[in-house]
Amino acid sequence: MKGCPAITVHKPRLVEKPPDPVGRKAPNPYGLHDMLGNVYEWCQDRWGEYEAAPVNDPCGPQEGSIRVMRGGSWLYHARYVRAASRDADSPGNRYDYLGFRLARGPAPSPVAEPRPRSGQ
Repeated sequence: MKGCPAITVHKPRLVEKPPDPVGRKAPNPYGLHDMLGNVYEWCQDRWGEYEAAPVNDPCGPQEGSIRVMRGGSWLYHARYVRAASRDADSPGNRYDYLGFRLARGPAPSPVAEPRPRSGQ
């Protein structure tokens, strides 16, 4: 699409093959690899219907045992390979097309050593 950054996603295979090793595709503009189409990723959000009005970063209901997964996987059709596509499952279930992403904030700034004052 015109004006959109070029990104690479994993093409759904619809066959029994394992996920690709991490980092084989080019990173997205934020430097993150494999964000779409390799495996669905668990989200912290609980499953629920969206609010009627637009909301930034909806988290779902405060209670519930079903969690959201996003990003599509190699097992499903290409129409699901997008961050806005979401599905749900019980967190106790395990599948080879479902994983999670470890994330952390920026590294802390190093503590500057105090400089001696002039004349000391």
